[in-house]
Amino acid sequence: MSCLRLLEMSAPSAAIHGRGMWLNCSFDLESDELYSVKWYKNDTEFYRYIPRDRPPAQNYDLPGVVVDMARSREGHVFISSVNLSTEGNYRCEASAEAPSFQTVVQEKEVKVFVIPEHPPTIRGTRAKYGVGERVDVSCRAPYSLPAAKLVWLVNDQEVPFTDVRELETLYDSEGLQSSGAVLSFTLRPHHMAGSWLRLKCVSVISEVYLTSSEELIVGDTEPSIPYPETSPDSPVINGGQHKYRINDLVNLTCRSAEYDTPPELTWFINDKEARPEYLVRYELQRYPRYAASLGLRFRVRPEHFEDERMHLRCTVSLSHVLNTSSAEASIKNKHRTMSGLRAPTDDASNEGMSILAPFLSSLLICFALLEL
Repeated sequence: MSCLRLLEMSAPSAAIHGRGMWLNCSFDLESDELYSVKWYKNDTEFYRYIPRDRPPAQNYDLPGVVVDMARSREGHVFISSVNLSTEGNYRCEASAEAPSFQTVVQEKEVKVFVIPEHPPTIRGTRAKYGVGERVDVSCRAPYSLPAAKLVWLVNDQEVPFTDVRELETLYDSEGLQSSGAVLSFTLRPHHMAGSWLRLKCVSVISEVYLTSSEELIVGDTEPSIPYPETSPDSPVINGGQHKYRINDLVNLTCRSAEYDTPPELTWFINDKEARPEYLVRYELQRYPRYAASLGLRFRVRPEHFEDERMHLRCTVSLSHVLNTSSAEASIKNKHRTMSGLRAPTDDASNEGMSILAPFLSSLLICFALLEL
C-alpha cells in the first residue's frame, strides 16, 4: 500500500533582513487524500492548509512571521518583510486522511542576516605621504549581523596580517554589530611607484555553511583529557601540555584541513571567543588547496579555570559571501616630482601654449593670404 511521502522541504538558511522568503513543502499523496499541511516556527503553528475548510488556508499571528496569504498556497508559504524575529526553526508537517493517517515532518533552521546600508568608512588619512612615512588609518563597517569581516588592500594587493589590528566590535540596542580594523605600515618605494597610493577597505558578510571543532580540556592538577576522535574536517591542535598551572604559558597552534575555499579559524576559551591579543596569526596556505593556521598564546590566570578545568576549543568554518562593499582613499605621493617623471599640470600646459603661440599665429597669417 502506498501512502503520503514528503518530497522536499525548503527554507533559506540565510534570510536577508527587509526582504521576503519562501517556505516550500512538497509531497506526494500517492493513494492517500490530504488532510492538512501545517507550518510551525519554534513549535508554534502560524499557517495551516486544510482542503475541506472554507477558506482552506489560515494563518496565525506570530512575531517575525508575516504571511502573504495572496501569494501562499497549500504547502508553499511566502513570508514578507523578514526581521530579526523571523529567525528560528521552521517545520512542515503534512498529514493524510483515513485510513493511513500518515504524517510526515521535516525541519530546517533559518538565520537572519542584516546587510550594511552603507560602505565602510576610512579615517585618519592625510592628503600626501612620502616614502619612509608611517601610515595609520582605521576602517569601521556600518552595523550588520553578523559583524562584517574587513579586508585591507594597498594598491589592490592584500596586506600582510601583521599590518592589521582588529578593533573592538561595537553593538547597538538591537544586537547589530560594527567591526573595525586599523592598518599600520611604513611606506616603501614599491608602495609609491606611481603618483598615488590607493588604500581600500572591503567589508564582507558571509554565511557559514560548515563548522567543525577540536577541543582540549586541561586542569591544574590532572593531565589533559585526550583529544576526541576527529572527522576529516576537524582542525588539529598542536603544542598542548599535560597540565597547566597559574602563570604557565599556553602556546598552541590550530591548523585546519585543506579545502577548496579559504577556511577561517576561531579560538575559544571556556566557550568565549579568545581576545585578539591572545592570537598569533599565520599566512594562509593557498596551494595546492587552502589551509589556515592560528596560534593561541597567553599566560594562565585564575579566571581561566572553571571548576578546576580550562576548555580550549578551535573551530574551523567555511562560508560563502552574501554581500561585499568597499571604501577607497587615494593619497598623493608628495615626493613624486623628485623622480624626474612629472605629470602635466595646468601651469605646464599654459607654458607650452605660450611657447607655441608665435608659431600658431604665423600659420593663421599664411592661411589668410592663401585665401586672398
